[in-house]
Amino acid sequence: IASGDWSSDVCSSDLFPSHDRRPAWQAMDRREYRDAVVFAKKCVELYGKQAVEMQESQSEPVRGNLKEEVAKQWALNDAGTCLFILGQAYERLDKGTEALIAYRKLLGEMSFAHSWDTRGWYWMPADIAKMRVKMLEYDALR
Repeated sequence: IASGDWSSDVCSSDLFPSHDRRPAWQAMDRREYRDAVVFAKKCVELYGKQAVEMQESQSEPVRGNLKEEVAKQWALNDAGTCLFILGQAYERLDKGTEALIAYRKLLGEMSFAHSWDTRGWYWMPADIAKMRVKMLEYDALR
């Protein structure tokens, strides 16, 4: 991953019924962090290029809870959320360096991504990623 190779240890795409963020979230919910890494990497591999293009076409993120506008950025939202999930999974696997790489990629390339909360609103993974980067950098100094 440090070299930017997001395809390593990712299974064949025909094994995935869905290539969006849902399988990665579901694996996190089951505490199957290695599976979450695989699903999240696959999502980024499939949609990362289009996500970056969507990000670059905007001067700022969509503000407010404008579902239709946010939904139009589906690749950005899925790939950005999967970078966040990747960071979270790596943290739970005690792989802080890999988590930092994922969070920094999110912050650098897909910071406008939104993720839907089942309670009824969008949130931005980059907001939490910023805090996690600070915490991981602090932990590395100890």
